[in-house]
Amino acid sequence: YHMAFAGVSVTPNARQLSSLLSRPDEEDVNKQALLGFWAYVVTPKGAEKLLHLASRMRRRDKRSFQPVDLFVAHRLNKLEVFTFEPTPELAHEFKERPDQHHVLSTMRQVGIVTLSNKTKSLNVPEEDAE
Repeated sequence: YHMAFAGVSVTPNARQLSSLLSRPDEEDVNKQALLGFWAYVVTPKGAEKLLHLASRMRRRDKRSFQPVDLFVAHRLNKLEVFTFEPTPELAHEFKERPDQHHVLSTMRQVGIVTLSNKTKSLNVPEEDAE
């Protein structure tokens, strides 16, 4: 495999392989089958593949920028990606107290890692000297 996600949101069409493991929907029409990941593992093989995909993209477009979650989501058909399903206790917590700041209402939070409610998002514009 290339990547395994321990904290991420996925579309409802993620394919559950077992009670512990799923694959994001590679055929997602919007190419956003997984978004906003906060805990993941990249294997050496996966790092090599991601660098190769980024290099190929840069050859076509010198200054292309994509957030990492969209970069991965747009290339699910080229990557071997898995997501961990939550334990029954975590699944209940995700359902009862959804993380509305990090997980869209159309997505499902999965994984074995949660974000603290007190954690301030770092997803803000950076101040610069200009």
